[in-house]
Order: sequence, then C-alpha cells, then structure tokens
Amino acid sequence: MTDTLIFDSALRLLGDHANAAAFAAVERGEWPANLWKALVGAGFHEFPCGLATEDDCASAMALYHAQGRTAAPVPLLATHIAAWLGHESSADAVTLAALPRTPHQTAQVIAAWPAHATSLACTSDGCAPLGASASSGITRSYCGEPQGMVQAGQAQWQPFASGISFDLIWQFCALARAAMMRGALEHMLALTVDYANTRVQFGKALAKQQAIQHQLAVMAEEVAATGVAVDIAVRAFAQGDDSQRWQTVAAAKIRAGEAAGIAAAVAHQVHGAIGFTQE
Repeated sequence: MTDTLIFDSALRLLGDHANAAAFAAVERGEWPANLWKALVGAGFHEFPCGLATEDDCASAMALYHAQGRTAAPVPLLATHIAAWLGHESSADAVTLAALPRTPHQTAQVIAAWPAHATSLACTSDGCAPLGASASSGITRSYCGEPQGMVQAGQAQWQPFASGISFDLIWQFCALARAAMMRGALEHMLALTVDYANTRVQFGKALAKQQAIQHQLAVMAEEVAATGVAVDIAVRAFAQGDDSQRWQTVAAAKIRAGEAAGIAAAVAHQVHGAIGFTQE
C-alpha cells in the first residue's frame, strides 16, 4: 500500500538532512531550521491529510513511514493535523496540533516545540489556537525533542469542521505512529543484519551463527507483520466504516508495539548490548 513515489522522495530528502548535526541541534533545544526548510521547499509541510481516497491515506502514511526510517526530528504529524484543521505552517511560522492524554482533558495539553511554534489544542469539544507563550515546564520527549505543558483552560474552543472529529484525528495519529514505527523497525533490522554480517567472532561472521540467524529471522518476521498490519489499516481507514477503522488501526498499533519490543531485544543482543548507551 505504500506510495513508493512519495516514500522514495521523502526518504532521500530526510536522509540528506536528518543527519548528526540536526540531531545534535535538537538535543540542544534548537529548531532544525535546515531540515524544516528542505521539507517546506518540497511541500511536505502542507501534505494534505485528505482521507477521501485510499491513495490519499497511503500517501500520507508513506511520508510518516519515511520519517520513521530516518528518525527525522521534525513534528510532521502535528503540523499536518494543524493544516487539516485549517491552520497553515510555513518555513518561518509553524503551527502544531496537540492532543490531550484523554479526549475530555482541556486544562493542560503537552505541545512540541513550544518556544518555536504556536500550538493548536484538540479535544472532544473542538480545537483552539494557543499562543506559544502559554507554555511552561519545558521538558524532553523520549526522543529528545523539547515539549511543554500548554494551559488550555482559557482558550476559545471552536467546533470541528464537518466530517472531522476528535476520534477521527486520534485514529489518524495512531495509524501515523504505527507507520513511523514500521519505518524505524525496518531501519533497525537493516542495521542489525549489516552488523551481523560484518562483525567477526570465533573466527566467522555473526550472521554465520545459527542462533543469530534464528534471531534475525524472528526480527524480520516482526517487521513484515507490522508492515502488513499497517497496510490493512490504511486500506480500511479510507473506507469510512468506523468500526472497521477502529479495529484495523488498533490492530496495527498493537502489532507495531509488540514488534518493537521483540525487535529491540533482538537488535540489542545481536549488537552485543553496545546499544545500551546513546553512543
């Protein structure tokens, strides 16, 4: 189901700009301006979240798939959700959508890059633009990106446009995360296979060891299963059946989560546990 044209184009662009310098800048709390400028130049920042057809959904997920493969440290999903709700971003002004932990929580919302963008909070009641100055308590996400708590209690909430609901946005985000995880798993598998083929121990490459071959096969199975689950969810998402959409998206997200735990353990072991530290 992956849109190969979008995927290949995004993979090349993100691969060129999501480099060590960009990651180091993000860890210092700096906005990855060069990477974002490249995305804006390619038009990926305004990538339509149109879900009218299967091709639309497949194209969107292809972009998230490529982001997961390269670990590009930019809030593409949050930007696309904001655009979906009518709030456009540019190279200089970035608007990000933030979802609460629960649909009905409106007092506080965690927003990414609070010092570099305006935020748009979404709850079951609708959405509301929030100034970046409303954020506080800057922390880091698991991947090192800055985030802050936005006080949304005084916001002027506006109802969603026709055809859009919080549930639909929530499902789209879950499917997008599964697509990102798919890309990350594929990259993890490639790194692990390459290491096993080049690392020599006891007189032969690790990949020649039967026990290692078995673990790599298990890892490959998990990656393949995740890809199938995501593809099925993409197909169902565009068909508009709420119950089927919920079931397939949930299945894809759960399957990706299960695969992540198994694949991470295998990669960790095959690499001789050197992946324990960031270095």
